[in-house]
Amino acid sequence: MSEKKLNYLLPHPPLIIEGIGKHNEIAKTKNAIHKIFKEIQDYNPDTIVIVTPHATTYADYFCISSGEYAYGDFSNFGLPSLKINVKYDSELANTISSIAKEISIPAGSLGEVNKNLDHATLIPIYFLKPKQIVRISISGFSLIDHYKFGMCIEKAAKKLKRKIVVIASGDMSHKLKNDGPYGIAKEGIKFDNSIKKYIKMNNVEKIFDMDEKICEKAGECGLRPITVLIGSMDSNKINSSVINYEKPYGVGYLTAKFSSTNKSESILKKIIKNNENKIITIRKNENPLVRLARENIESVLNTKKTIDIPNYISSYYKNESAGVFVCIKKNNNLRGCVGTIFPTEKNIASEVLRNSISAAFYDNRFTQIKKEELNELVYSVDILSTPEKIDNIKLLNPKKYGIILTQGSNQGVLLPDLEDIDTIEKQIEITAKKGNINLLKPYAIMRFTVKRVN
Repeated sequence: MSEKKLNYLLPHPPLIIEGIGKHNEIAKTKNAIHKIFKEIQDYNPDTIVIVTPHATTYADYFCISSGEYAYGDFSNFGLPSLKINVKYDSELANTISSIAKEISIPAGSLGEVNKNLDHATLIPIYFLKPKQIVRISISGFSLIDHYKFGMCIEKAAKKLKRKIVVIASGDMSHKLKNDGPYGIAKEGIKFDNSIKKYIKMNNVEKIFDMDEKICEKAGECGLRPITVLIGSMDSNKINSSVINYEKPYGVGYLTAKFSSTNKSESILKKIIKNNENKIITIRKNENPLVRLARENIESVLNTKKTIDIPNYISSYYKNESAGVFVCIKKNNNLRGCVGTIFPTEKNIASEVLRNSISAAFYDNRFTQIKKEELNELVYSVDILSTPEKIDNIKLLNPKKYGIILTQGSNQGVLLPDLEDIDTIEKQIEITAKKGNINLLKPYAIMRFTVKRVN
């Protein structure tokens, strides 16, 4: 039998702090946290690891706070007199960084912009009064990568013989009421119900199957902290339970407990297997152009040679020409995307061959695709219509048309039907930023449609 493990999901509403909150609408949340405080006192950990969504955050890096001590106050919430300081467990923080580096997960103390404690860290400290902490920020990496980073926390604690508690500090959806601060979204209600269900059912691996588009529209800040917490219990039989849930202000406050005493098969294996099965299903129904892009990239990595246009490509794609974008995703996150607005090759198939290589190996926003990633990748191909010049922005529709803005040698391009771009003005603004275009000066607009195949 393994040593008992205790981890918790805690919400972080500032109104729960005495002197900030002026009413008792979240008394149940406060009572739940007091219950957890007593359990942690009895458990007597050496260090509490707090995973926060509100400290310095990077798309491609896990930022671990450094130093001997950290300080913070609640001046942003009208209570500057309440000051908190805490000791950092720098040895554990450094060990986590080293173990992450060994498995090629970018993590460490570089680039920490704000050393002061954020409210998602301050609130757990205020209630739990830890001996020392490690503060870790989430990243833009996939949920699986957050799980793997959580595994580094577990390995580091074992290596140093640290008894730890991991706190996932995060709120659920912020879009649960019409009169709430962020309004209401059906995705918010679905997100909260799903998280509660999976925790109640002891089926936490299902959290990694959640549609990230729903999560984004839910306006949550707890998903990635939870996945780090779960990863820190890898190879353990997790017993999860909901302690309390309420949403008085249109924000979901979920308090949950994750405990374990027994070893079990790694949850990561189940998550990876589920993803592999999804990709197998996708590839059974793969469009020929998507297959062409995938097989071309696989050929380059396996044989260092591109492929010729195979027989399964129809004559239409061999005879017609068009601009093409090839996009690659890994674990629902963009891994590479490169395209051409106007055709540069003799036909669409050749355009796909060319742009697939560019997306995999020459998109300077990402590192090059590696051979060991191939079974985790999902591809899509967008075929562009011939762009047409327009003189009136009323002829645009961000759901139907992509746009090209041109100003001298500067050019910005944006595909249609993108998440959260629902107005013409927003579409133009973002495209202008991409192309370094000054909207106060004359510029040309072209629109185009896209046929997506995946």
